[in-house]
Amino acid sequence: MDVRLSLVGFRIEVVLGNRTLLVQVSQTFSRLHHLLRSSLNFSLAMAKRGVPYALVNAFKSFLSRESRGLLAGGVEVDDHWMQGIAAELNVSDTAFLTPASGLALASSIARFYLRWFTPVAEVSIYWLALWAYNIWPHTTFESGVKAPPGSGFDFFTRFFCPKLGVNEDPVCGSVHCALVPYWSKKLGKNNLIAYQASPRGGVLDLELTEEGKRVLIRGPAVTVMTGSILV
Repeated sequence: MDVRLSLVGFRIEVVLGNRTLLVQVSQTFSRLHHLLRSSLNFSLAMAKRGVPYALVNAFKSFLSRESRGLLAGGVEVDDHWMQGIAAELNVSDTAFLTPASGLALASSIARFYLRWFTPVAEVSIYWLALWAYNIWPHTTFESGVKAPPGSGFDFFTRFFCPKLGVNEDPVCGSVHCALVPYWSKKLGKNNLIAYQASPRGGVLDLELTEEGKRVLIRGPAVTVMTGSILV
């Protein structure tokens, strides 16, 4: 009698002549195979480091369905990864806090870089006021309309930036740094209240310093989601 024992993939077959026995063993090994693969995938996932993030509605005191800001940080990541996360979350802007390992530190105080991405490109927070007026030819900026008497606001604004993947920014704080000096001179006061009239909307409490060189921006914010991204 011809007796053969063979291992085919994760199946064990015992052949006696023209008969194959113990085929049911293959089911056990198949289950074991899937268990091992699941355990391996779980171990790999556990080996990754979680980067904490929070979705925050700026200049809004309650939860809304419109765009929110994201803050993520804590580890060194490359530009491609940050742009991919910004595109995946698809909010108006995503801020990343990353260690400033390239800076020469004179003390034990931690240093970090703060970088901002829209769903399609990185922007410089320091250039936003200039960028809003001149740099991007496909950016449309509505400089503001004086609020009607009794509204409780000094002026209304809206901000559009389709070139950078933001059809309309729900509330743009940096743009008001350029608007406050104009409206302060026009209305004859340094403390102003603005309303950005996007579908989500937001209220900004604004102040031009006595020297006229700085704009202080205040407003409520609410955290709507927290979690971690595996890297």
